[in-house]
Amino acid sequence: MAANEGGSGGVRKYLKVNDWVLGEVIGSGADSVVRLAVHHVTKEKAAVKVIDTKRLARQEQKPKKDIQRRIRREIEILTRLDHPHIVQMREALWNGDEV
Repeated sequence: MAANEGGSGGVRKYLKVNDWVLGEVIGSGADSVVRLAVHHVTKEKAAVKVIDTKRLARQEQKPKKDIQRRIRREIEILTRLDHPHIVQMREALWNGDEV
């Protein structure tokens, strides 16, 4: 996964991850941030949840590997779900301490 920051003066205006350009923050929670993303070829829009596993491990006072194991399990479950009232998970990308 390659990430490139955009903008000037060190201010992150967007972040490119694979075929997606991550834009503004549209939501946040205790352990993650949700950004609006646009596929740079198809222009499809999606919500992208970014989880900082290192920060989450600190907050929960658990080893990072335990947090990563829990997130992998959540990803496994969410990728199998197919329900009209649950948002579909399309892919998961790991970039060091972020998912």
